[in-house]
Amino acid sequence: MAMISAVVLLSCVATVTAAFDVIAVPFDEGFSHLFGNDNLVRSSDGRIARLTLNRYSGTHPHPDLP
Repeated sequence: MAMISAVVLLSCVATVTAAFDVIAVPFDEGFSHLFGNDNLVRSSDGRIARLTLNRYSGTHPHPDLP
């Protein structure tokens, strides 16, 4: 019984490990800037992006905004 449990455990560990084996891609390769104007600032090497939000950011206008 212990042998079967060990095999099942190792199979589960191998499956989980394979599921998280991903390759990191630079931001410029994995993202297309479709909208947002100046709210998205990319680093010069394309590895980092900064998203700035303000009261005008979002999916629809807020009823209290002018």
